[in-house]
Amino acid sequence: MGYALSDHAKTSSHKTAIIGILAAIAIPQFTQYKIRAYDAHSKQALRDMNVTCKIYWTETSTSDECNLAKTKEHGFVQNPEVVANVISTLPENFCASAKHNSSPNTYSIDSAALISSGSTCSGAGGASTPATPELFL
Repeated sequence: MGYALSDHAKTSSHKTAIIGILAAIAIPQFTQYKIRAYDAHSKQALRDMNVTCKIYWTETSTSDECNLAKTKEHGFVQNPEVVANVISTLPENFCASAKHNSSPNTYSIDSAALISSGSTCSGAGGASTPATPELFL
């Protein structure tokens, strides 16, 4: 005589299988969404550093170096989770990079306010995008 599962047990195992399938799809997507949000913090830090250096150069009527300390003096508030660096400090070849601690990605911004993937402003790390606010759908 064979062992038969009750209808309740069959339904329960189907529900468990469906939940498992949904979780297998949703968890990787959620991780990607979190990384995109972390990257948005990095890109915003770059935009803010670029703007505050331009303010510094305008207010001082100079082309002196604009480093991270000077950006903070002129209003840049650094997110404690974002590591930001000014790589090249002069107006004609300005370059800064930023990386969120919870993201594997690093971004950079150049003197033309173009953001690219990677820690250098050569654009070799990926497609460049103008430094405009991102839309979240």
